[in-house]
Amino acid sequence: MIMRNCGIMKIKNPLIHRVEVIESKKLIGFSLSTSVRDDKTAILWQKFMIRRKEISNRISDRLFSLQIYPENFTPNQSFTKYALAEVFDFDNIPNDFETFNLESGKYLVFSYRGKAENGPELFGYIFNTFIPENNFELDERPHFEIFGEDYSLNRELSFWRLQINLKNSTIQIPKHLYKFSKIHSFLLQKSVDYRLHIYRKSKVFPNH
Repeated sequence: MIMRNCGIMKIKNPLIHRVEVIESKKLIGFSLSTSVRDDKTAILWQKFMIRRKEISNRISDRLFSLQIYPENFTPNQSFTKYALAEVFDFDNIPNDFETFNLESGKYLVFSYRGKAENGPELFGYIFNTFIPENNFELDERPHFEIFGEDYSLNRELSFWRLQINLKNSTIQIPKHLYKFSKIHSFLLQKSVDYRLHIYRKSKVFPNH
């Protein structure tokens, strides 16, 4: 639960999190170049949601929101944003869909239950407080979020999971990486606003 006192965010209960190795995944969907100042996330997800039923070999109903940032990213720079679904293989890919191989790797996985509007503050806490205090180090692989089919934007018990890539070592995160928190949380909010469904029940990600 998120609590506020004089504008400072506090976490009443410990965030549900774990470190795990995510297996490689085959994903298909769409991407575009966007920026914080000229955000096109809604356009991307509108296109994907309209055409998602064309995918015949989906593993599940989960949706992946994935970002690839350039080195030393700033709000003025463009980056690549993906809207994706996981598939068994890359056979029979619908016309115009792109493929993406998500490499296996170590991830810090956060589970959050609450309104999507709390996302920006939660991301700020994770990147600026939790990660540096616990001496995790970010890797260069993409961060991504997983959503499911029963999302409601203002539902108090909406549920989503954030996957933050980690290196095997546990040295301090460089300070310049902290700037991703506000940028990434802003983009997450944009994605959530465009019908990304919160994932609640699964054998892979059990409900907490």
